Amino acid sequence: MLLIFLFIESVAWGQKIKFFGKFVIEKGDMDKAVIYIEKNGKPVKTLYPNGQKFEFECDINADYLFKFEKPGYITKKISINSTVAQDRAEEGFDPYKFNVYLFPQVEGVNTVIFNQPVGKIMYKSDLDDIGFDTDYTKSIEAEMKEFEAAYKEKEKEAIVPPQPMPVAVAEPKPPAGQPKTIPQTQGGPLQPKQEFETQPKQSPPPVALAPVIEEDKSKKIAPVTEQEKPKKVAPVMDQDFKKYSTGSEEAERRKALLAAEDDERRRKMLAVMSGDEVRRNDIAGRIELEKRMQYPQPKIPSYTRTENTIKESRREITEIILTSQFTITTYRKVQCDFGGIYYFRNEMSISKWMFDNAFSTMLGG
Repeated sequence: MLLIFLFIESVAWGQKIKFFGKFVIEKGDMDKAVIYIEKNGKPVKTLYPNGQKFEFECDINADYLFKFEKPGYITKKISINSTVAQDRAEEGFDPYKFNVYLFPQVEGVNTVIFNQPVGKIMYKSDLDDIGFDTDYTKSIEAEMKEFEAAYKEKEKEAIVPPQPMPVAVAEPKPPAGQPKTIPQTQGGPLQPKQEFETQPKQSPPPVALAPVIEEDKSKKIAPVTEQEKPKKVAPVMDQDFKKYSTGSEEAERRKALLAAEDDERRRKMLAVMSGDEVRRNDIAGRIELEKRMQYPQPKIPSYTRTENTIKESRREITEIILTSQFTITTYRKVQCDFGGIYYFRNEMSISKWMFDNAFSTMLGG
């Protein structure tokens, strides 16, 4: 039985969920952009993406926190909870994709909303797949829209309008026949140098404007058609909110629509299948089940269980020791006064699901 338990646990921990992401720096490049990744509150990896795309594999039954940072930009966080039932973890998951946008910091805008994650990713039973926690997204939607409005207002104030270029004023030219003086320099006064114009300069002949005017008159302005008229696009707060948060709500809706289309196609295929095909599938399933039942079930080793309760100043520890002929396994449940509950197996942190199911599996319950 111990071998079975170790095999099941290795399968659950061997499965991983792969994530693909797009890291976008608004009004900037990826220079000095970095992604810090924490697992169960401890740093595990740091990514320095060369481009906008990145990828990472998360273990099953763990809490991850992704921090997206760049100097001079607002830091954003994404929380990922990979807790999945064992039978579902064995089936595996398709890679999940999400986008993160970073915006430059603007003075006078309250960014306290970004102290918490802008999105939470988890297993969703209604989709039977990985997706965003829509309840959490709705809980911060009002605050995100307030931030968006304040950010755009301060961003407009920060834009300084261009100053007009100074107009150079030409010095008046002395009339013909008058001497032209040269100003003094740093070396000392200079004797004024006189230049006399013996003959007045002839002005250039006037330019004929008639052809230009006629050409301008001959140009006709074509009326603007309806297709050429610029269309005014009303601002959509939902789209702006997606961009300022994670940009993945549309992907969630597309995935739900694709799942509905797959179900519809499956129902149509079952309706078209003949009775013979259904019977053949039923017979094949029974044959497969009989083959599996032919293999002998392994014997369950006997265990002795010892349970102790240790009370400390700020926490209570429940210690359960399972002893067999060859192994000793220690499980601990640590409950702190502030409400946190943690589970361990041989000093290794495990999930509540693994702690609750370990004893029934190993003791044959």
